[in-house]
Order: sequence, then structure tokens, then C-alpha cells
Amino acid sequence: MTRIRAAAAALIAVLLAACGSTPPPVTPGFPLESRPTQTPLPTASGWQAAEQPITLDTASQLRELGRLEAPEPPSTVFAYALSLDSSMLAGLNNDFLLVWDLVTGSMLIANGRRGANAVMFDPDRTTVYTLSPDGVLRPYDARTGSTGQNLILNDAYNGVHAFDPVGGWLAFGREDGFVDIWDLPRRARVHVLDLGEIPPTAMAFDPSSSRLAVADRSGTVTIWDYESAEQIGREELLINVVELIYAPTGRALIANTSDGVIQLNPAIGEPIRQLTTGAYAGVLTFLPGSGYLLTGGETGDINIWDTAAQQLRSVLPGTTGDRPSAAISPEGDMVLATTRGGSPSLWNVSGIAQGTVLRGSLNLPPLDTLRAVWTPDSLQVLVFEALGPVRVFGVSR
Repeated sequence: MTRIRAAAAALIAVLLAACGSTPPPVTPGFPLESRPTQTPLPTASGWQAAEQPITLDTASQLRELGRLEAPEPPSTVFAYALSLDSSMLAGLNNDFLLVWDLVTGSMLIANGRRGANAVMFDPDRTTVYTLSPDGVLRPYDARTGSTGQNLILNDAYNGVHAFDPVGGWLAFGREDGFVDIWDLPRRARVHVLDLGEIPPTAMAFDPSSSRLAVADRSGTVTIWDYESAEQIGREELLINVVELIYAPTGRALIANTSDGVIQLNPAIGEPIRQLTTGAYAGVLTFLPGSGYLLTGGETGDINIWDTAAQQLRSVLPGTTGDRPSAAISPEGDMVLATTRGGSPSLWNVSGIAQGTVLRGSLNLPPLDTLRAVWTPDSLQVLVFEALGPVRVFGVSR
């Protein structure tokens, strides 16, 4: 597994360089302070390495490889981030900033949380950042926990932000109606977007371009080029938008609103179709590399929408439940659906273009699941339990 992840890391670096999007060097004058005193770290016991990717052929062999534990007292990991090469997981619980090595299962750091409610990795995975409600961004060495100079982004931070983990761009919302654009690898603010004194409520980076979608408190969605700070689209929806997400291809933009889920034109923000009605709660995510959108799970089974054809393609029966989650394989051909206290179900969605889904063979026990996440290297599925541990599943001999 180590060789697979090392190769993946090298490929990511080559692709970034080829695209001309390699993060700029770290700004000089950012010395690391001494490593803080840490709580004794729990050691990994009984850990098994994932020996091959989880595919349609190997998914029936999925088994628990180990658990990622946190120091006492136990509490829920409510925010998380994965490094680009999938080798590290960072999380926040009630007391700690936690970083685990997903190759060995060992805990790398357990620093005090210091009020942070968001966590993210630098593109080169050497630094993990936490963001606090007071607008303070704190950098830590991802393997030692050493701290660097804090960045006071702005004390007008209103709790709304978006992060691009590949380029290291951070969009930072302000109560005074502005959005700051930061280049985190350079620790520099590069642009300020003016929303006309109306605070943002949701933001999303387009992973396929330099577009940033921003919804504000008036119900208006604006589309920006965040590299040039040019506004390229604006639409007054006049409803409360609580979440925005782009399709991985950039060809669809979805707004989660007080009136349901709406598909928008990704370039200008114009409404295209209402997908659901009523206040929305549940799964809202795209299949990787496609325009297929998953919705539902809390009050009804998970639906799969074809946003290009603007039609419902399929329904995953028996996926309704409390706290629904969908972990999706990086190839976009499998969905692992979970609910609180329910048995996970695995779905083969490789034939979704024809409206075909098949329930796969899966022998996993009922889990008290907060969320499930499939790592981008296809080697592991991470199940975040409500009471704190992260259970890791994969294929091992």
C-alpha cells in the first residue's frame, strides 16, 4: 500500500506541474515554533494494511482493517480533511486537532483544538490548517504538530468559507459583505470580492476552472473568476441558499436552499430545474468525474439525477434513514450507503447511464455512522462513528 500511495503522490505532483498549477513556494519568514506539549498519543494495534484497491471485483472482500482512536475523553470527529495523496487524515473533535497516518494507522499529532471548527491540508500535505470562528487560521506541521505564525484573516469572518485542496485557494466570507481570496501556500490574500455589503451564506469552487460561486443573504448567486476577481454571472434567486456544490466536471452547479435542491447554470447562476422541494436534509454529492448527483436518504431513498439530461436516472431502495451518508468510489462506479444504526449497503452504479443499479454483496455490521468517506486512492473506506472512533475498511488478505 505504501508503494501505491507513493506512486499516487508522485503522479499528483507531475499532473500539477503539467497543468501549470503547482502551488507557489512558501513565503519566506514563516519559521516554525517549538513543538507544543502533546497528550500521549494512542498507538495503532491490530492494524492491517490495505493490499489492493476496492473495485467491483474485490468489494465483496471488504473488511475492517483497524480503528483510528483519539485520546480521552471520546467525542465525535465533526470536521475532517484528507491529504491529496490519501496518506493522512486530519480531524477535529471536541478537544483536539488530530492527524493520523493512514498507511500505518498511527496517530501523528493530537493538539488542542483551540476553538477551531474547520480543518484543511496544504496541497503538499506538509501543513495542516485549522480555522476558528474568530477568523484565525493556524498552521501546524502535519507530522510533528509544531505550530507556525497564526494568520488573522479578518475579525469580520461570518463562518462561511470554501477551500480548493488542489490549488490551496481559500475563500473567506465576511459579515461586512466581502469575500477574501487567499493563496494559502503563499500565506497571502490576493483578492477581495465585493458583494455589496450583503454577507455570503454559501460558496463553492469549480474544480474544473477558476470559477467561484457565492450565494449571499439576499438570495443572490454570483459567479466570479477568483484568479482575476472579475464577476462573470449574477442571478437573484430570492431564496435562502445554505450550500453550493459544483460537479467535478464543472458542468453543473447545485444550490441547496430553504425551498429544496435547485440545479443552476454553472457559468451564470441561472436556475435550470428544481430537483427536490421542501427544506432539504440528507445526501448531496456528485459521482466523481460526472454530472450524476445523489440526493435524499433522510425522508426518502437516495435518488440519482442526471444533471446533463435533467432527469432522474435511478433510486437506491432501502437507503432511507437517520443521518444518511454516501461514500463514493473514485471511479464513480460504486456507492456505499450508510445510515445511523443501519447496515451499510453497496451499490454498483456503473450502468447508471442506462438507469441500472445493482445491490452488491457486503458483509458489514450495523454501524453508528456519522459519515462514510471513500479515500481518493481507492484503498480505504473511512466510517466516522458518532461516538468518536474512525473505523477503516479495505481489502486485505
